[in-house]
Amino acid sequence: QLLDGYDVEVRNYQRELPLIVQKKNFRISKVTKGDALIVFSRKKVLQVAAKLENDGHKVSIVYGGMPPETRQKQIEQFHKGETEVVVATDAIGMGLNLPIRRVVFLENEKFDGTRVRTLTSQEIKQIAGRAGRKGKYDEGFVAFSYDVKKMQSLLERNDFEIQRFAISPTQNIFNRFRYFGKDLSEFFRLWDKYENPPGTVKAPLTEEKDLYEEIKGTEIEAKLSVAELYSYLHLPFSSYESSLRDQWKDNMLAIINNDELQEPII
Repeated sequence: QLLDGYDVEVRNYQRELPLIVQKKNFRISKVTKGDALIVFSRKKVLQVAAKLENDGHKVSIVYGGMPPETRQKQIEQFHKGETEVVVATDAIGMGLNLPIRRVVFLENEKFDGTRVRTLTSQEIKQIAGRAGRKGKYDEGFVAFSYDVKKMQSLLERNDFEIQRFAISPTQNIFNRFRYFGKDLSEFFRLWDKYENPPGTVKAPLTEEKDLYEEIKGTEIEAKLSVAELYSYLHLPFSSYESSLRDQWKDNMLAIINNDELQEPII
């Protein structure tokens, strides 16, 4: 509906190499060159990598939040054959083209910021799709440590076509808001009243509103523009963890007072 009247070109892409699901539960003793072992926390990545190295394997690691230059070096080592196995989080599914023969899911669940849940069909496809690099292999393989039938059915499931997309406040919206109000209380009130177009779902901004209550009426609010303040409320961190919330607030105070930021709590 939103694109009515526009010229739209739709491109469909097909995987060229077959992707074969191995029927047996994977055991870590069966790891081979070209494997990418998938877990869902940095701690688990380091644990698995340490075990493999103790068993004599050369290992590269990839996880979200790794410094870019470090990540690049790990990737290059795997490309050059200096390492034979990759241990990674789902960060490996985001734009990394590695010579992986087999993707192995050591875990079928992940913590999504709120709860531990089973991987979705889309998540499994995104990660499993790394297996079988064209030009190096004729096929790719996927293995699971447990629940093979269940995970294979998720991998092979036809996903629903996208029916709508989420919308959130943009810089242009804040530029317009300057003429109507001066604080975020008024902004959130207007956002709740805003009738989003058909085909979209409006972001509820629940966490942003909750964080705003922490600094409402303080010098933090007084010294920042509405757009700047919202960008800090919108930072991607688990605001339900009290230690991270306190750290966020301390850093906000440091920013407005032009003080040095504190080292993060590890």
